[in-house]
Amino acid sequence: MSVFLPSCAGRTLTAPSAEAGLAKAAGISGVVQVTDPFRTKDLSADRRIGYADVRFRQAAADVTRESKDALSRAMAQARDAGLRWSTAGRP
Repeated sequence: MSVFLPSCAGRTLTAPSAEAGLAKAAGISGVVQVTDPFRTKDLSADRRIGYADVRFRQAAADVTRESKDALSRAMAQARDAGLRWSTAGRP
């Protein structure tokens, strides 16, 4: 699954706000890898949009509702810090 991290208007992504949620995502059952947009440089030039991969053992279409809800809870800190985020399955 991909995690898109667009910031709210007038704000930029900061490492602590995004990294805290991504670190929690790494602890979700079934997650085998989480990429860090600050290390992979998957950030827009103005640092308002970032992209991370949260890789589960199974295909995105097979990720359980429970795991998706856990990902939502993991990203709550980032959301509270002003990030709007969404997930999307990858082909």
